[in-house]
Amino acid sequence: MLVLRCTRKLLTRLPAPSAADDAASTTVLGDWYATILMVRPAHLILLVNESTRLPVVLPARELATLVDRIPHAVAEALTDLGVASEAIEREHTAMQAILCGPTRNRSVVGAMNEFVFQIQIRREEEPWADLRALSFDLTSVLIGVGGREYLRPAEEARRLLGAGR
Repeated sequence: MLVLRCTRKLLTRLPAPSAADDAASTTVLGDWYATILMVRPAHLILLVNESTRLPVVLPARELATLVDRIPHAVAEALTDLGVASEAIEREHTAMQAILCGPTRNRSVVGAMNEFVFQIQIRREEEPWADLRALSFDLTSVLIGVGGREYLRPAEEARRLLGAGR
């Protein structure tokens, strides 16, 4: 099971089952955070993993299908990082049940804000950029964790899940 921690702006728009306050993800990567970005030419969804700060950018169209699209999008992102296929399959399988709840980690929300800034800059330069390539590009951004530590999401995801190649 995956718990998707949504910003209030997204949570009010998303038709998905609610998570209990004490719900926790059973995936290796843990909870994911999500927000909606009102950018042009098309609105986007930004997903950020709590433990690795791994970003995944998706189109916001058809919010009713967002929850169904997340496992595949995360699997693609992990494939691009060279994570072992067995680890990807385990994460994908564990993400089949998704519950939504409000954000609760301010450090992750801060990382999301940094990614939003990075996305806005990149979208100004190339508004029709491939979202999968954009997600991969963001994985190398140095992100703060808890005020003192910094990490690169790609490296942290590979560390937790293991690189396949």
